[in-house]
Amino acid sequence: MNSHVEIERAREIVGRPKTKVARGLSFALCAVISILIWPLFLVAQDNASVSGKVQGPGGAALAGVTVTLVNQETQAKQETITAEDGTFVLTQLAQGNYLLQVEASGFETYQNQIQVGTDRPSSLKIKLKLPTVEEEVTVRPDTSDDRVSPESNSYSMKIDETF
Repeated sequence: MNSHVEIERAREIVGRPKTKVARGLSFALCAVISILIWPLFLVAQDNASVSGKVQGPGGAALAGVTVTLVNQETQAKQETITAEDGTFVLTQLAQGNYLLQVEASGFETYQNQIQVGTDRPSSLKIKLKLPTVEEEVTVRPDTSDDRVSPESNSYSMKIDETF
């Protein structure tokens, strides 16, 4: 009988429930704790970040530039503006493939596919290009004699082929 008392005493020390109600409460408590902890694991997956610096063609930092990341799977979009020194940081990103888009007035839009959350460094150096200006000029021969008349000479001039 002495061993039976020792077993009961060990159960009390370990905290083993003696009744079905106590066992049910223990199970419920474990379930609630599991539910409360689960979001922490989800948040841990969204801790990647991307940072970088935006520069002009000559290497000068560009402030006020819009930097946008679009997750290619979920289409979730995150946007920021570069600081005075041209730097930017985007945080709380899920791992995956993103479209990086950088837009600044007076420059060509920069677009590139990047992977977030891989072993690659997430610090980017982006150089924006000046837009290509294309202008079309059409030169047609003037067959009228008005271009050399004194009345209309103020509005036109004759360009000779030899200079």
